[in-house]
Amino acid sequence: MIYDITHAITSLCPTASWSMSNNDYSTLFWNSTDIPIPSLEHLLAEVNRLNIEQEKNNYKILRATEYPKLEDFADAYYWQQNGDDTKMQKWLADCEFVKNKYPKN
Repeated sequence: MIYDITHAITSLCPTASWSMSNNDYSTLFWNSTDIPIPSLEHLLAEVNRLNIEQEKNNYKILRATEYPKLEDFADAYYWQQNGDDTKMQKWLADCEFVKNKYPKN
């Protein structure tokens, strides 16, 4: 996901009431008199922060879709407890492959 000004407003002022057209700050209509309107510079800094945070954590999302199933782990654990660690070694190797494919930033 790429964050924009609307996400920044929601992040900085989650209870504010506002409207805006086409992510254009000049069209921002601020309905919350008790909450100060964030400046464009402040919002752009928040957009940048959100995007950096997203990129930093993107590996988690990518990994989650490719990790082996927990059901396979349960089966591998059962067999390991009964003296056969073949399935567990494969499950661990599959996890390691995904971790290497999508390294933590």
